[in-house]
Amino acid sequence: MNDYRTRIREGMVVRGTDGEKLGKVKSISGDEFIIEKGLLFKEDFTARCENITDVQGDEITYAAQARQDEVRMPLAEEQLLVEKQAKQAGEVKIHKEVVTEEKQVAVPVQREEVVVERTPVNEARPAAADAFVERDIAVPVMEEEVRVTKQPVVREEVRVRKEPVQEQRAASAEVRREEAHVDDSEMRRERRGDIEAEEADVRRAPTTDDDSKKL
Repeated sequence: MNDYRTRIREGMVVRGTDGEKLGKVKSISGDEFIIEKGLLFKEDFTARCENITDVQGDEITYAAQARQDEVRMPLAEEQLLVEKQAKQAGEVKIHKEVVTEEKQVAVPVQREEVVVERTPVNEARPAAADAFVERDIAVPVMEEEVRVTKQPVVREEVRVRKEPVQEQRAASAEVRREEAHVDDSEMRRERRGDIEAEEADVRRAPTTDDDSKKL
């Protein structure tokens, strides 16, 4: 006898030897365990530990013994398999252009102005030797001028990056599935014919004296 009894526990998935899912372990009692009601079983199914052929991880392989008068018809269906593939949806171009504008800056500057003052002397004094000779005196007048130069500096940066955005999209396609339809009309027709024949035989059967007296 195998030692699978000690390795099974509630909630484990039970599969047949063909890989078909039979259900999950609902409870364990002695050498038996209960497979919960599901698609294959209309009610909880009692299975014996001795019919377990393998236990791997959370799955049990069980050699289910089908009834000799039972006929199974596998029903298949198509399932949607969705694959994703990256493709270019577009592009973003960044163009840098040169814009010229007039900009004014207020700059404080300094200049000299000539101020002419006439002041009388308190006491008369002898004139210089070059008196009464015409001549010019040059007085330089200074001022600050503004010179504008340009220097390129970085004003700001434009940063562009890509971020993944998750969204839901519907993917649909037509799928096929197999359904089983039981046609017992022929059997019911034959059964109805047998009943009608039996009733006809009863009507044609001769009556006995006892039956006549009852009538």
